[in-house]
Amino acid sequence: LLNRAVNIMKQISADDQRVLIQAAALRQRAAGLKEQAKNVRDVVRAERGRRARLEAYFTYWREIAPNWPKDWIYEEGEEDQIRTERVLKAMTPPYVLPCP
Repeated sequence: LLNRAVNIMKQISADDQRVLIQAAALRQRAAGLKEQAKNVRDVVRAERGRRARLEAYFTYWREIAPNWPKDWIYEEGEEDQIRTERVLKAMTPPYVLPCP
C-alpha cells in the first residue's frame, strides 16, 4: 500500500514537472510574441504616419491642371501676368482670372 502511494506520488510529480516545463516554454514563447507584437505595432504606427504625411504632401502638391505654368507658384510681375493671361486664353476650357 505504501509503495503504491509512493508510485502514485512519483507519477504526479513527474506529470507536474512535465507541465511546468511546458508552461515555462509557453511563457517564453508568449514573451517573444509580446515583443514581436510591440515591434509590429511600432512599425504600423510609423507606416501610418508616413502614409498620412505622404497623402498630405500629394494633396498639397497635386497638379491642378496639366498646362499650368510653374511660375504661378511664385509671385508674378506684370509681364508674367500678361503671359499667364495669354496662356489661359489659349487653354480649353477658358479660365477666368480675377481682375486686380
